[in-house]
Amino acid sequence: MQFLPTGAALSAAVACFLILMLLRGGRNSSGTSSPEVEIYKAQLKEIESDQRRQQLSAEESEESVREISRRLLRAHDRALRARPGREGSRIANAVAAAAILFVLVPGALAIHALIGRPQMPDMPLHERIGIAASSQVGQQQLLALAPSVNTTSPDAELLLLTAKLRRRLSDNPDDLEGRRILVQSELLLGNLRAAIQNQESVILSLSDRTPSEEFSLLADLLISEANGFVSIEAAAALKLALLLNPENPTARYYVAVLHLQNGDVDAAFDTWRQLISGDSTPAPWAGLVLAALPEVFVSHPDYRRNTALALADTLLNHVEIHGGSAEDWSTLIKINASLQRKNYSRDIFNRARSQFRGKMRELEIISDAAAQAGISH
Repeated sequence: MQFLPTGAALSAAVACFLILMLLRGGRNSSGTSSPEVEIYKAQLKEIESDQRRQQLSAEESEESVREISRRLLRAHDRALRARPGREGSRIANAVAAAAILFVLVPGALAIHALIGRPQMPDMPLHERIGIAASSQVGQQQLLALAPSVNTTSPDAELLLLTAKLRRRLSDNPDDLEGRRILVQSELLLGNLRAAIQNQESVILSLSDRTPSEEFSLLADLLISEANGFVSIEAAAALKLALLLNPENPTARYYVAVLHLQNGDVDAAFDTWRQLISGDSTPAPWAGLVLAALPEVFVSHPDYRRNTALALADTLLNHVEIHGGSAEDWSTLIKINASLQRKNYSRDIFNRARSQFRGKMRELEIISDAAAQAGISH
């Protein structure tokens, strides 16, 4: 098969890039985190959790994130003045280079077993043509095809605080905590390219101590910049994330996206089902999958019905246990109807009506879904 030598070569190229960057002298954290900074970071996580449980609206969540981000930037500014940076060890970078060399390239075949089908013959050329085969396309090529557009409304105070943090980091590039905060600030401002560059700096600074989540965050940023497509650079970051933690949920979610791009919709459905069924908390994956499914069903009509049914049942079980928006329930109504389960779809509609009794906006959404699904009520 052509993929195996190609995949090994890709992994070797990524390894060489990381090794060169590490041996240039990546640096470690200056340890500027403070109790105040940690409090605001915890608050941001709590807001994210509240929004997933639908205790906050999107507007309330956005405003809260902006306000706490401003406080976080101010807190970090105070911590930075109180604790100067320290230069990290080059020895750690050499160790990281060796680890990458002896783990990444051999690991390429193991990851291929997860996100590929080693036992299958090569995919026909016509299935690889076009943007759906973007696992073979570089980030810059994807951006040339579909440029990333910043639609974020700028926040004046956040802009000023972020500019101040940028200036501080230019004078103190070893400040790892500041770099992480800047990643989130640039993301909040819609500056995806700047967020990516700073996240790359975080990874180089951590060197051999880089956790899986830092690589999956880099992949997430790259995929967001490429309007949802997985570039060759994003795929490399996903490989590293999964090598460090095969259970990394963000990486597993995007593995399914990669399957879709390569035309393997059943593998995508299986990956999503396993991710959601193994999730004991109200995480974002079910909502993301539900939002994507209607388009997936249209653009990938060659899925196996039993695979789609298994995913639909897993999603319904997750929404019933952890809660879901009216939009989530309406999607469940429509996709089950499209899978020739209209009676089951009608039962879901009735459950949704009970869930949102007295809430006119939500009831209107699920009633519209029932009408589109051809369910009388």
